[in-house]
Amino acid sequence: MPDKQKDQSPPEELEGLIAEKDEALAARNARIAELEQALSGKDEQIAAMTQSAAAVALSPRGYRGRRVAASPEEILKAARHLADHYRKANKPLPDTLAALG
Repeated sequence: MPDKQKDQSPPEELEGLIAEKDEALAARNARIAELEQALSGKDEQIAAMTQSAAAVALSPRGYRGRRVAASPEEILKAARHLADHYRKANKPLPDTLAALG
């Protein structure tokens, strides 16, 4: 006798589980899309903030007219970090940053 189950659709119980998984996957994908949209542009904002912080550490005028307290090592680290942002943005380095190597 041929096996009738091969020609039949999945049991209703299995269909229900598949539908639940599909709904959960659709909800997960929708949430991922929401998060991706919320995060778009954040890299540029973080880079700009970091660049500003590095510029403040390097500026003789400092922040709001006051020199920021930083060790020579911290200033050098900030300058190198700022130079990295220029390189990643394919912008020419100012002479001072280029001199750091």
